[in-house]
Amino acid sequence: MKSPSHDQKRPASSHGLRTPRSGILKHTCSCGGTAGPTGECKKCRSKSDGLGKRSSTRGKNSTTHTATTAHPLRSHSIGHDFGKISVLDRSSRAAPPARGTITTGNEENITATIGASPSEMNFRTLSPEATETQAIAPPSHTCAPTGSFTSIPAGTIPAVFGSGKFGASFDMKASFSAPIPCNCSCGEYRQFVRGYFNYNGSDLTHNLCSNTLSRTTWHEDCVTSGGTDLKYGYHSIPFATSKYKNPDQATGCDFEGFDFPGFSVGSLSSGDTLEMHLEFEGKLVDACDGDKQLKSSSWTVEGSGTVP
Repeated sequence: MKSPSHDQKRPASSHGLRTPRSGILKHTCSCGGTAGPTGECKKCRSKSDGLGKRSSTRGKNSTTHTATTAHPLRSHSIGHDFGKISVLDRSSRAAPPARGTITTGNEENITATIGASPSEMNFRTLSPEATETQAIAPPSHTCAPTGSFTSIPAGTIPAVFGSGKFGASFDMKASFSAPIPCNCSCGEYRQFVRGYFNYNGSDLTHNLCSNTLSRTTWHEDCVTSGGTDLKYGYHSIPFATSKYKNPDQATGCDFEGFDFPGFSVGSLSSGDTLEMHLEFEGKLVDACDGDKQLKSSSWTVEGSGTVP
């Protein structure tokens, strides 16, 4: 870089002259004297020395100032922690961060834990004394299922004679789904019933596990067999007319149930009068959330007849 003294504009008359005797190119200085080896006469050189020193001083001061501001982020710790993501609370800042800077947000005292999906994040505000290593309680239920019926009765189904019985048969089928990476173990089916069986003008006692069939009170549809309470729709209670698949009984997403309530007529006598009125309610539930209802359907099986 040229020094400031060399940037001065030279007079138009200051041209180089060749002397015939020496053949050496000589220059006249801007002060009018003969230029020395540096291109200046003694007088001009003394002036430029003073200016050059002042310029050099300014340059050092400028360099020193730049060195103190060139790296404003060296005091910050920059890195990644994928187990915890800091969340900035913009409303608590007096002003937004300057463009080009990096902020970690740790000073905001708000942290988030990342689970199976963004919708499942659990946020809470920590106290000023809290640290990032403090445990945050996980969400209460991260595998909540959804479900829909693929076959379920509705309305009234008439009771008829057939297959050695007086009654009506129906299917209860459903399909569940759950967020990745969960399975469908929380999706289950429940069946409730109330009503009566009447034989020759008198109601019969019909046992339902720990209850008996009631005309007015809903009870879970259940029968005790071999010391086991057989209740429709449980992953933990598989039997011939209540089971899961896709992929298996414990975690399957597809439920298949079958019911055929009615009288068995093989031991009855010709002329016996039969009457039945059963109200059913079928529910798809989230068994991991207190049997929270997902879908429901209700229907009735009723009719009367005389044994042939």
